[in-house]
Amino acid sequence: MFRYITVFLLLPTTVLGQWKYKSKYSQGFHIDVLGHSRGTSANYNYIPYSGDKGFVSTSIGLAFVMGRQGHIFDQSGVGIPLSVTYNYSLGNLDKRLKNRVTRKCSSLPSKFDLEWFAEAGVGFSPIFYKKLSDERVYSGYLGGRIQMVFARPYKHNDLVVFIRGGYSPFYRTSRGYFQYTPSETGALGGSIGFGI
Repeated sequence: MFRYITVFLLLPTTVLGQWKYKSKYSQGFHIDVLGHSRGTSANYNYIPYSGDKGFVSTSIGLAFVMGRQGHIFDQSGVGIPLSVTYNYSLGNLDKRLKNRVTRKCSSLPSKFDLEWFAEAGVGFSPIFYKKLSDERVYSGYLGGRIQMVFARPYKHNDLVVFIRGGYSPFYRTSRGYFQYTPSETGALGGSIGFGI
């Protein structure tokens, strides 16, 4: 019985430990919807650390935050979202699933590869409203990332396009009284971007 429990606990780490990702880039840009700032933001990404199994991503942006219902633009605000996340590589999940379902073999190289990541991190965003009190939003982030790697043999690096989605439980200071959802429930958000 102990042997089966040990195998069950260690199997995920041994399987996931085999996969390495290849989409190494140092800078990027993404549009975020309902992220750390609770609005729509344009963000610049910088990758300070990139290893074999994952990478650390930092970002800073400028966000538009809507006011309360009925006063969407009149009481809107501007946010400056900052975040730090760690992305752990899950490998090429789509290829592994395809190989399980079909036995077709193709010698032609694919035009793009999909790489899957589990992502976790924290964020901070000061928000400045037109007519409401200013506030500071602190948030956590748990989600996933899919990176599409398009081969560019004529350039020194590949084109990386990524899609992110996740859950952001958050809390904020009591300076402002506007917020989208109760701090106990958090919010869902997503983004799309590319490496530069």
